[in-house]
Amino acid sequence: MYTENEITDILSVSEVAKILRSGKNAVYQLLNNNELKGFRINDRGNYRISRAALSEYIKKQSKL
Repeated sequence: MYTENEITDILSVSEVAKILRSGKNAVYQLLNNNELKGFRINDRGNYRISRAALSEYIKKQSKL
């Protein structure tokens, strides 16, 4: 069973877009270019991104 913290550590494309203050298309582009790691949850191609993957992307972009 997953804990509540583990579940909330998974973000949708919309949530990532809000955090990055960008559009959803920009997030999809990052995912498709493998700049941001994520996974698809169904046949429609809905992505989910872990907070850890988002944090890693931000660190790489900010050269921290």
